[in-house]
Amino acid sequence: MDDSTSPAGRDKVRDGINRENHAIRRSLRALERLGLADGFGGTKVPMLTCYDFTTAKLMQEAGYSRFNKLTLSYAISGNPDSKRLAAVFQAMARQIYVDIRISVADYPTILSAMRQGRYQLGYAAWLADFDDASSFLDLLRSGSPGNYAGYRSAKFDLAMAKATGESNAARRARLLQEAEGIALADVPWLPVRFLSQSEAVGPRVGGYVQNVRDYNRSRWLWIK
Repeated sequence: MDDSTSPAGRDKVRDGINRENHAIRRSLRALERLGLADGFGGTKVPMLTCYDFTTAKLMQEAGYSRFNKLTLSYAISGNPDSKRLAAVFQAMARQIYVDIRISVADYPTILSAMRQGRYQLGYAAWLADFDDASSFLDLLRSGSPGNYAGYRSAKFDLAMAKATGESNAARRARLLQEAEGIALADVPWLPVRFLSQSEAVGPRVGGYVQNVRDYNRSRWLWIK
């Protein structure tokens, strides 16, 4: 969420939308267990009902109601999963007096607009470059080119700086957890889903090694 000029940056609105986002994730998990959803990316039902009175109260305190709705634009790519998820988000946000206007563009265009702060809500994904929490948390440092939300927190930056200079693994992990807690409380991001990939590997295939980045080049594989 854009943290500078957008109404979504206001504390009560931000908290309300974040609560609804958690509700979306819970509902999609339930639908997946029932066989009605394909992971977090798609659902076969047109609308989910998940009304949270606490969330509605937060939005009312921010000055919104069914007679005075908050309108937000939501930039997404043309990816089918992004479209299905956005439709669910739009339907559920309507229940807390938020009118989501979905706009579709190619992914580079969306990222360019987000870097320039020309958006209110935007969907982006990130794959870790290496197996460490800092690969995600570094994106929220003040001045980071990947800080699309324009997030600024002296406490967060200090915790990350301390973690960078800490050689003790246990103390570094605690500092990263501290930084993560600060960011989660401030809600610059709305974590929606984790990408996953399923693969069928026959017993005769050699050289296949499970790894976080799912790199198994064909030149490394052979038939036993």
